[in-house]
Amino acid sequence: MQSLAWVAPFEIVDDDLLVDIEQLSLPRVVDQKDALLKGYVYVLSQHDHLLHVVPADKKLGGPVNCNFDSGAASFRRKNAGIKQEIARACGLKKDARPSILDATAGLGGDAFVLASLGSHVTMIEQNPVVHLLLKSGLRAASVSEDDELSIIASDKMRLAACQSSLDFFAELQAESFDVVYLDPMFPDRRKSAKVKKGMQYFHDLVGIDSAQEPELLTKALLIAGKRVVVKRPKQAPYLADRKPSLEMSSKTIRYDIYLV
Repeated sequence: MQSLAWVAPFEIVDDDLLVDIEQLSLPRVVDQKDALLKGYVYVLSQHDHLLHVVPADKKLGGPVNCNFDSGAASFRRKNAGIKQEIARACGLKKDARPSILDATAGLGGDAFVLASLGSHVTMIEQNPVVHLLLKSGLRAASVSEDDELSIIASDKMRLAACQSSLDFFAELQAESFDVVYLDPMFPDRRKSAKVKKGMQYFHDLVGIDSAQEPELLTKALLIAGKRVVVKRPKQAPYLADRKPSLEMSSKTIRYDIYLV
């Protein structure tokens, strides 16, 4: 995280969040211009009660944050039903709402969709910066004036302490969750392809590590009571080269389903 600095906010609405930020031991800067002059690539800042990661050079893009009350997250909550691919892949039905462990939560987009459809979702995110963004978004959603959103964030979603999925798995018994959901970061192999802004930031800050993928899938299969679902780009190879029991595809995404 040497490329990341912190623009110290003027107000923090949650003291616990401030403690988490300070534990990162990030260098402090006055603003984005100051960060750019000092050679930092990204800054962590607060606006409208949400934490943001934004390039120090404003020409490179705007902020990335975790906001469940706007954009794609809000649209999917209000318009996407139980027949969408991710819900079907995870086994949600009219009379079934399985418990789900999202072991690679990122900014919680998929977890939020599953929770909004009625499942209880526990999330793991091991990168401390991404974990902070997700924690900030959940806190904001939990006190939203939108009662439905507040209930989803408060009652249906739980963010575990920042740790690796494998460490979290080690503390669980078999069949602790009905479904384990995996969406490991996947490098875009097409050099000409335009990577989404948020994903590009995460590639830079988090990096790509596929070395643990075989163990991740193996341990997930021990934890899941019913299935492990792996989200992949449609043309990507199977995770750890392991063929799933079932596949479900949309236009660009494939869900590999491993029944247990």
